[in-house]
Amino acid sequence: MENELSQVKKIREVLSNYNYYKKMIGAYKVLLEQEASIKGVSYEQERTQSTNKFHSDVESNVLKKDELLTRMHNLQRTINKVDSALSLLDSDERIILQKYYIEDLSWVAISHQMHVSERQCIRVRDDAIDKMQSLFFSQVEDKGTGNIQLGLTIGLEISQF
Repeated sequence: MENELSQVKKIREVLSNYNYYKKMIGAYKVLLEQEASIKGVSYEQERTQSTNKFHSDVESNVLKKDELLTRMHNLQRTINKVDSALSLLDSDERIILQKYYIEDLSWVAISHQMHVSERQCIRVRDDAIDKMQSLFFSQVEDKGTGNIQLGLTIGLEISQF
């Protein structure tokens, strides 16, 4: 039960941060463009003592670029997983999740736009989160018994968060 709650919390967190992830990818792209010009080594200053540096400035720049690329790749994978999971939901479920988490609308505004009660919007959201949990964490719930079984088809890994 506790693990299930943490999974739901993780999905809600990922949905809430969806736009932030996209902005971070843009920021990383700008940083990569700025770092595109790797500096050469200057021998103008003579060093009088040794340093404890493990690698040169060029190596540091390459390592920084690699770290930025890895972060950008992980964020893009997360966005792709969310997009894939949202595309598998029913239309109403997808719209409600997008409006609540991604567009940051209130339940009152969503219920007004969807022409249903706030409580119904929340129920649809909960059902959609349950479906996403099954997709993200590779679990299938037997509706008859309520038992959770390991899913066989799609298992999206979101352990990078």
